[in-house]
Amino acid sequence: MGKESPMLGKKHSYETRVKMSISLKGHKGSVQPHAKKMMVTDLETNSSTNYDSINEAAKALSCPDSSILKNLKSKKGKPYRGRYVFKLL
Repeated sequence: MGKESPMLGKKHSYETRVKMSISLKGHKGSVQPHAKKMMVTDLETNSSTNYDSINEAAKALSCPDSSILKNLKSKKGKPYRGRYVFKLL
């Protein structure tokens, strides 16, 4: 079995909730500092688009980010869906 959260069944104090809220301000939709910037080239339109994260590119292409990661790690170098070429910046 997996580990259970030590907070399971407990509530954070008001002070702790305020501190957590303050620390998360500005994070919604913003790029995380560890995000990897990447460029996606569309071979059909011969255009390139830069994204601030792999997750952002995955949303734009309507695909799972794991598919992009797998394609980046692949040594075959085949375009994703026969159309997109990924490159980390």
